[in-house]
Amino acid sequence: MNRHGPRYTAYRHYHGVAIARAVEDLRGDGYARVIVAGQSSGGTYSMVATAGDLNPYGLLLMASGPSDDNPPFLDMLDTANAGRVAVIHFKEDKTLGQRSPSFTYMILARKPHTLNIFEPSGITGHSGGYSNRFARRFGDCLVTFFDPARTPTGQECDRH
Repeated sequence: MNRHGPRYTAYRHYHGVAIARAVEDLRGDGYARVIVAGQSSGGTYSMVATAGDLNPYGLLLMASGPSDDNPPFLDMLDTANAGRVAVIHFKEDKTLGQRSPSFTYMILARKPHTLNIFEPSGITGHSGGYSNRFARRFGDCLVTFFDPARTPTGQECDRH
């Protein structure tokens, strides 16, 4: 069952088109590396936006995916086109439910140039990415990951 109701599913395409238009506008303004990011349903809309030939520089998905898993998150991720993809899931996410540890491997098998932050310790819940703790631990890592001249180190990717 879709907890957001039928309008949530119906509007995915509408929101995806709006995001794609915003990316094209930014490119028209001279921005070469655009990163599309979304939390929760915003990540779902971001995957819809990047399913065509938009191909932004990066895609950041935080606690994202259809809450009814229709279509399944991994199927949506398969259709997303972006140079670099970061996927972040938190423990005790009551909105999306728990993902199994093998979820990490399934993502990496489908998108090899992916940064996958899976259930980091001490950060829980659907809105875990909004916390100061998350920003302090993973902010530098995300900035470095989306910098084409750098590769994040283990120290940048998990500061305690």
